[in-house]
Amino acid sequence: KPAVSMGQKQPTAEPKTEQKAATADTQQEVIVKAQFTDRCWTKVEADGKTVFEGTVDKGKTFSWNGKNKIIMTAGNAGAVAVTVNGKSQGKLGAVGEVVEKEFSTADAGHGE
Repeated sequence: KPAVSMGQKQPTAEPKTEQKAATADTQQEVIVKAQFTDRCWTKVEADGKTVFEGTVDKGKTFSWNGKNKIIMTAGNAGAVAVTVNGKSQGKLGAVGEVVEKEFSTADAGHGE
């Protein structure tokens, strides 16, 4: 019986090592940093899961990351300046405008 349990542990250790190496090589991730210049209701989804929803006060800065994509909805798009993987995207839209933007690894992966 001990030989069987050791045999089960070995296969699970190998994929984790491969996964880490792949992540280090490709750097496939979306990092969205949002700076708020006024109050703004905001909802953020990372890889299909809601990771933030609420009203953000003026002067706050948030950062979210996802493996594939981030969808950000802003109730006052002119109050939110966004940076994606270190590249400034400017304001999401006009003051008082409701805007939904999607950021993905395809947008961010031009740094090779």
